[in-house]
Parts: sequence; C-alpha cells; structure tokens
Amino acid sequence: MILKVWHGIPEGTLTGLAILSTLAGNLFLVGSLANLIVAERASVQGVHLTFRDHAKAGVPITILSMLVAGIWLWVAGYMPV
Repeated sequence: MILKVWHGIPEGTLTGLAILSTLAGNLFLVGSLANLIVAERASVQGVHLTFRDHAKAGVPITILSMLVAGIWLWVAGYMPV
C-alpha cells in the first residue's frame, strides 16, 4: 500500500521495512502467528501464557533483534543514515 503513495521509494528502504516489520511482530503476543501457536501449545500443556508473561521476553528480544537488524541494514548499505 505504501507504494501507491510513496513513488520512487528506494529498494533498500523496502528491504528495511520488510525486515523490521517482521521482527516487530514479535513485540506482542498477538503480533505473530508463531506467538499464538506457542501460547496455544503451552495452554494444552497446562501453562497459561499472558500478555505480561510474553512481554518479559518479547520486548527485550524484539528491541535487540531490531537493533541488530538496523545495524546490519546500515552496514550493508540498504538504509543510509
């Protein structure tokens, strides 16, 4: 949808958006289908996974992975500063 309003968007920016939006989905329990599957499987085993429980790991992992991805995108020249 962004391509309809932002013409001439650099390819590196598209790569960055794709990578960072994928990683951002891990921030919340409902942000990724994989997160929901893990919560459902945990529920079957009798473990109740709450949003707060997920956030304890989800927030730091998301921040760290986005930081590493951002540095990689910058070093690789996909997203200039």
